[in-house]
Amino acid sequence: MKIAPIVLFLFVSFCSLSRGEIAPERKKQLMDRYYESGTSSFDVRKLTNEEKQFLITFIREQIVNDPSEKNNIRSTSNEALVVLGDQEVTTRFLAHFRESGLDGGTLIDSNNPKLIELLSTDLFQEDPWPPPPLRPNEDLPTLPLSYRACQVIELLLADSPSFSKEVNEWATRNFKYDPRLHFVSMPERRASLRKWWKENEHFFKSKDYKSVKPGDELLKP
Repeated sequence: MKIAPIVLFLFVSFCSLSRGEIAPERKKQLMDRYYESGTSSFDVRKLTNEEKQFLITFIREQIVNDPSEKNNIRSTSNEALVVLGDQEVTTRFLAHFRESGLDGGTLIDSNNPKLIELLSTDLFQEDPWPPPPLRPNEDLPTLPLSYRACQVIELLLADSPSFSKEVNEWATRNFKYDPRLHFVSMPERRASLRKWWKENEHFFKSKDYKSVKPGDELLKP
């Protein structure tokens, strides 16, 4: 019996999906979108773990023979790997974040809850306030590490779907885009987040992110 090509294709695609694999047309879509604009064209929160792993493998294969792209931790490819949750590159990127004064935009874009535990030690580092004077060619001062860690943790709590809606809303309400934040000093924000971490650390140790609880209200109604 001769099977029509379209029927065979649909059967293979269905079998792939039933095994948790990615259908060929979806792989092509992911590769095409990455070639067009990197991970900025994706809402990483909506990618499955299988899709993230496929893209990680795909990007790694693209840069294996390109030392300038592979070894530059700020390259587009490496930043994409951080956003997708590549553990080895994320570890390298965190080291660079700590040493360089880099802001945490790429870490925030990853929505990776594991980063909060990794940054918790930095959160408790004692740093002076206000920050040091501007460096040459700087438009804005470089925040000390504990305050940069604080900002990354705040926005991960606001945006990551790994946490409950209640935690997302609390973090958004207290840490995102509210003009009143200008009247809350960074030391106050850091102190509030340190208290929150001590109350929730055990949930991170057990990777029970949905049980994480909101903290205190910094911004009063």
